[in-house]
Amino acid sequence: MKIEYFIKKDYMTSDQFPGINFVKNDYITTDQILGNNVVSNEFLNQKAIVILENKQYTETLTATDIVEYSHNLIVDWMPENQQITVDYSVCETLKIMKNKATDVLPVYKANNFYGLIYKNDLLEYLTEYTNDLNSKVDKKTNELQELIATKNQFFSIIAHDLQSPFNTILGFSKLLEKNAKNYTPEKIEKLAKYIKDVSEQTYELLVNLLEWSKSQQNKIIFSPETVNLKELIDKKITTFEKSAENKEIKLFHTISNSVSVSADINMLKTILRNLI
Repeated sequence: MKIEYFIKKDYMTSDQFPGINFVKNDYITTDQILGNNVVSNEFLNQKAIVILENKQYTETLTATDIVEYSHNLIVDWMPENQQITVDYSVCETLKIMKNKATDVLPVYKANNFYGLIYKNDLLEYLTEYTNDLNSKVDKKTNELQELIATKNQFFSIIAHDLQSPFNTILGFSKLLEKNAKNYTPEKIEKLAKYIKDVSEQTYELLVNLLEWSKSQQNKIIFSPETVNLKELIDKKITTFEKSAENKEIKLFHTISNSVSVSADINMLKTILRNLI
C-alpha cells in the first residue's frame, strides 16, 4: 500500500535561525525535581517540527533531534532527511526509517514538500492489516475444515449406500457363474434382467449421491415436479431387495398407483433411500 493515505499536513513549524533554547522553551519543559528534559504533550502529539526558509521546507527535526540538540542555532546542525515521495510503499518507507534511525520523514509530491509520514502510523496500519489478514485466514481455515468434513461425510455415505446394491449385483453374478449350465434360459434371462435393473438403480444412486454432494455446497437447484410415488418406491425397493432377503427382511408398501406427490425427484429418492 502507498503511504499517501497516511501523510500528515498538520505540524509545527520554525525557521532556521532561532536558538535551540527558544525551541526547547516552547516545546520542552524541565523536571525541576529530577532535572530531566520533558517533552510537552503538544510536541509529543506532533512528533516533529518542520524547518522553513522563506516559507519553503528545508528539513524536519524530530523530538529526539530537539532533545539532543546542543548548538545555538538550528541552522548550525540539521539532520539529513531522505526525501521520499507519495508513491513509496509502507514497507519501503519503514525500511528507510530503520536505516536512518528516525520516526518521521518528509514526503514530496511533484518535487514539492507535501507533508510528514510517521512511523507509528505505519506500524499501526500494519498491525491492523495483519490482524485482518489473520482473521481472514482463520475464516478460510474454518471453511476448509468444513469442506473436508463434508467430503468425509460424502465418502462415508457413498461407501454405505453403494455396498448393498453391489452386494446384490455380485450375489446374482456368482449364481450365474456357478449355475449357468444348470439354469434354464428363462432363469438366466430373469437373473440377467435383475442384475441389469439393480445396476441401473446403482448408477442412479451414484448420481443422487453426487447431487447430494452439490447440495452440501449450496449448488443444487430445487426443481419440484409431479412424481408417481408407487413407481418410485418400487424402484427403491428393488435396489435393496436382495440385501433385505439375505437378512430375512421383506420389503413392501401399501401405496396405490394413484398416489402422486409434488417434489424434487432427486431429493425424494435420497429420502426414500435413507428411510429404507
